[in-house]
Amino acid sequence: MSLVAERLRPGKAKLYFDHGNRTLDAHYAPYQALADRLLVQAGFTPGKDLLSLRFEGEHNEPAWRSQLAHPLSFLLPPR
Repeated sequence: MSLVAERLRPGKAKLYFDHGNRTLDAHYAPYQALADRLLVQAGFTPGKDLLSLRFEGEHNEPAWRSQLAHPLSFLLPPR
């Protein structure tokens, strides 16, 4: 069984994506929108097991540092 079929099932996996709107990421939004639509069609629910965010600015290490709370709070369950 493939990784997608075995591990990346709605309700079993959580998927987080983010991108900026400058440099190379300026061209990324339509592709992420397509991926989001396909994942929703596959059964993922935005905000529950799928989160896709767009940030102003570049997508680089300083930006990741300032945005780290987003994926951590979404992907890791509270204790």
